[in-house]
This record gives sequence, structure tokens and C-alpha cells, in this order.
Amino acid sequence: MSAARRSLAVLPCWISLVCCAAPALAAPAAPAAPASAAPGSAASPASAAKPTVDRSQPDNVGFSTVPKVYVLMGGWAYNFKSALPNRPAHSGANVGTKGPGLMGAELIGDWLWQVGGFRSRWPSWVGFYLGWLHFPATDEGAQQTGILEYGLRIRHAFRATRAVRPFITYCLGATQVWIDGQAGRGITHQTRGGLGVDLSVARNLRLVVEAGWRMQSLPDLGSDRDFTFSSTSVNVGLLYERAAK
Repeated sequence: MSAARRSLAVLPCWISLVCCAAPALAAPAAPAAPASAAPGSAASPASAAKPTVDRSQPDNVGFSTVPKVYVLMGGWAYNFKSALPNRPAHSGANVGTKGPGLMGAELIGDWLWQVGGFRSRWPSWVGFYLGWLHFPATDEGAQQTGILEYGLRIRHAFRATRAVRPFITYCLGATQVWIDGQAGRGITHQTRGGLGVDLSVARNLRLVVEAGWRMQSLPDLGSDRDFTFSSTSVNVGLLYERAAK
């Protein structure tokens, strides 16, 4: 009987011990204290919640210089519409008479930087072109004519693959025209467009075929004469690709 009394006397102590320990066992662990910032600086909530993105690289593709292409082409040119004073019929009162087209040749080069489509099949480039058109003298009396062309070129490829890359190109530039037997030179703007395709022949080398059209207008200020001329060309050449760094 005395043992039973002793058990009953100890029971309230065990109940009190359990009641005191229960809140401590059920309480969640306290969060770790944030690292203290350097004196005089405070971390913004936005930067803490979202990492910053480096926008300095094109499309964030991870290079510091974009890919470049260098193109050199040459081919056949045809002056299908001309009011240039490079034939006997284009002298004096008949200066505006349009004669037959002149056959010639073109040599042209491009320096282009890729500006879009780094991860797609629709890449695009922007850069400069520089070319020379030569129309030789003929037995019909046409005089030798040289045309320097230069300006800005934009080129878009569509549905491009590594092997085949169709493209469209358009240019805005200027021309300078020299005609044998004519004093001075003519300077005017040039509008140019073209379609083509380039084919992979080596790791960084492609074969290019392009058909283009160009229009130039040489108004004679102070008169109603207009030496507008338009020509087309078909060129073949090589394109060298310089990879990004």
C-alpha cells in the first residue's frame, strides 16, 4: 500500500515535466539570421529575389564579338535601261534617247556582321558593300563606262541549314559614273536588291550565287534631262565566315 501511495505522489511530477517539455519539442527551429551587409550598403529586395541577367551579349549567347562574313563575287551585268550619254545618239538634243542595253561585268565585295538569328534558321546581317561595274566600248559607238558603287547592305537568310542558306538582300548606297569622252563624273544614289543562295563547301567557306537589280538616277540640275539607268547582274563568288569569339 505504501508503494502505491508513493507512485501516486510521483505522478503529478511526471505530468508537470511532460507539460513543460511539450512546447519546446513542438516549436519549429528558428530561421538562420541573414548575413550582415557591409556597412553603408543595403541589399534591394528585387536583387535578392531575382538574379541579374547580363544583357551586354547579343541574345545572351555568350560571346563578345558577333560572327562576321566576307564575300567576294564577280559576274555578268546587263544595262537594260539607260539614258547615259555614252552613245552618239545621246548627244545634243537627243540626250534623253534610250539606246540598247550594254553588256558588262561586275566585281563586288561585302563586309557583314551578324545581328540576329543566332539560334534560329532566320539569321540576318548588316554591313557594307563596295563594287565596280564596267561596260566596255562597242562597235555600235558606245563609249567605255565605269561605275563605282558602295553603301549599306542588309541580308536576311530564311529556312537556313548548314548546307543550304537561301537569302534576300537589299542595299542603299551611292554611285560614281565615269564615261570616256565626257568631262567630269556623275554622282548619285543607288537602290539595289537581290536574291541568292550560299552552299557550304568547307568548314568556314561557302559558294554564293546571287541575282541582283540596281537603279540609279543622275538628274542634270537646271534642265529637264535625266540620266537614269538600271541594270541587272548575276554573280558567283565565295563567302568566308569568321566565327564569334
